Amino acid sequence: MYSFFLDTPLITGLVLFVLMVVAFAVSVYLISHRLFKKYLTKEHERAGRVLFRTSASLLALILSFTFANERIVYYQIKDALISEATHLVDIYVDLNAYGGQNAETIKDLLVEYVDSVLEEGWIPDSKSLFDTKTTETYRQIYYSLQDLEPKSPQQEYLKSAMLEDVDFLSNYMQVRIYQTRQSIPQVFITSAGGLFITMILFAVYRPDRITIFFLALYSGFIGTIIYFLIVMSQPLQGPMQIRAEPFLILKEAAELRQ
Repeated sequence: MYSFFLDTPLITGLVLFVLMVVAFAVSVYLISHRLFKKYLTKEHERAGRVLFRTSASLLALILSFTFANERIVYYQIKDALISEATHLVDIYVDLNAYGGQNAETIKDLLVEYVDSVLEEGWIPDSKSLFDTKTTETYRQIYYSLQDLEPKSPQQEYLKSAMLEDVDFLSNYMQVRIYQTRQSIPQVFITSAGGLFITMILFAVYRPDRITIFFLALYSGFIGTIIYFLIVMSQPLQGPMQIRAEPFLILKEAAELRQ
């Protein structure tokens, strides 16, 4: 089910997920009320209302903190991709200033690196995340920069700057690699359990059309938040996948150069 919503377009997935959550919440509420209504007293109703408000507030607090955290991680990865492209440009510019046939060869490797990222996508097909065309091209770039033999102080400085950039490039590349492992966020399980308990406590209220309508609005809002938590937990795949715009721009620039 988790993978299904990652493979479904955003609007379609959102509508289906919200409907599923609303159906789940209303079903739990109606079944719980039917089971408990014979035994409910005024004291039970007062206790249930207090506990319902408390559990609903706690669920909202958990979701709000989790959403804020997922949003931070999402944009950290997006910023890392922009930074990765930026360091590629820095190396390319320094190679232009460095000059020579070896520099031209490394520039071609940089173009090949961009192409491999776009071709492989964020999720490599290889079983080993570090055994891909992208990582192999990176190794060639790194070793080629190491093999450069500066013949002037300026070239010495440029080589040092490029080696520093290529180290940063490795760090940002690994940010993508570490995000390729798909896992069900714990908040999904916690939220489902919290919603289940909240709906049981809501059973102290007698069901009617207005009550069920209010409950559907509440559970639909909760479902919307949970859905976005799910799709944002996998920034490199799914309907909210981070796109490769920085690399597309570099590819266009490289094609213009040829």
